[in-house]
Amino acid sequence: MKHLLAIVGFVFVVGCGSKGGGDKIISDYTGLKDRMCKCADKACAEKVTADAVEWMGTMEKEMKNTKPTKEQDEKFDKIDDEMKACAKKLGAEGL
Repeated sequence: MKHLLAIVGFVFVVGCGSKGGGDKIISDYTGLKDRMCKCADKACAEKVTADAVEWMGTMEKEMKNTKPTKEQDEKFDKIDDEMKACAKKLGAEGL
């Protein structure tokens, strides 16, 4: 999970500058976080992780190489922290 989240963070940092790009990343990642937090077991967390990896590939192709706003970066960090906490509850933090 740490590796995945580091990559997602990288995608966010380099891929948010186009109009609405950062907001789209935040929205998509919020959806993944919500799914992770609804999981009741590690298998579910692993499925969400796999979906997140697939999503990352899509985001890398779609976004431009520009920097997010400070507000977008802070929102993303908060969502990321929440997702990590949910994964940890399921014993999936090492994914």
